[in-house]
Amino acid sequence: MSLPFSSRVEKAGLTKIDVCMQLSTLNFGIFLAYWIDYAFTQSHIASFTWRVPCILQCIFLLPMLLLLLIVPETPRWLASHAPPSQSLSVLTRLHEYHRTSEEISALHASIVQNAEYEKSLGAGSWKDLLRNDDIQSQRRFLIACAIQAFQQLGGINALIYYSNTLFSTSLGFSDHLSALMSGFLQTWFFIASFIPWFLIDRIGRRPLLLSCISVMSAIMVVQTGLIYNVQNKTSIANGCGIGAAVMLFLFEGAFTIGFQATVWVYPSEILPLRLRQRGSGVSTACESASISSFPPLTASL
Repeated sequence: MSLPFSSRVEKAGLTKIDVCMQLSTLNFGIFLAYWIDYAFTQSHIASFTWRVPCILQCIFLLPMLLLLLIVPETPRWLASHAPPSQSLSVLTRLHEYHRTSEEISALHASIVQNAEYEKSLGAGSWKDLLRNDDIQSQRRFLIACAIQAFQQLGGINALIYYSNTLFSTSLGFSDHLSALMSGFLQTWFFIASFIPWFLIDRIGRRPLLLSCISVMSAIMVVQTGLIYNVQNKTSIANGCGIGAAVMLFLFEGAFTIGFQATVWVYPSEILPLRLRQRGSGVSTACESASISSFPPLTASL
């Protein structure tokens, strides 16, 4: 929900960078959670080993709840559903520190005009998402859904959630080293998330996405051979274990550079304007629904 919200209140030209910033914040949370777990699981054996990390989540949830009480509706939503004065009031609060009243009034008039134009087009029906019209709405919608689903089916969440198990069971690392490597892996995941800040607009969505997906695919092919040698304890098992660990770092790096931010930017840009709300909602649901495929896929870990 934060990504659509920010796109409606952010300054023009900063929306894509803002998406990258939010995802870097997400990766920082993963990084922080892993190191907190490491600190407690390696130092204690009592029940507070898991109780304290769970309680710590409230430190972030409670301020977020308070913040939601003061967050206004977006000007674009108010322009479509409320009197114009309300959207103008929110715009003034957002921009009075860096824009003149004339510029804010012009921006408000543009938003109201766009809202009226969108209303004249109509919201489009659910059936229109699957209608193959002159602008290929069906194809755009299916691409948006597929790219969101493949984000999860590519295995990134399985790698994040089960990295400790992968290091210990699949690669044969000790429990302590596995926990330590998992922390380093998520630290790299956070650091690498800053790279697309500078690439997503310069290189473009499609080249960045296709190149990093190709890298991720190649890594998984190489990883298959490396883990085979480790699990069958061949003469090169030790070297393959190190190589397999490196592949995990490269995979997460390629994902966050070319995939993580792009899949949230691309669907909304290719969907037709009158179908954007419904199409973005369904494509995001596809991303969430694909997570449910992990339990059967990871049951053998």
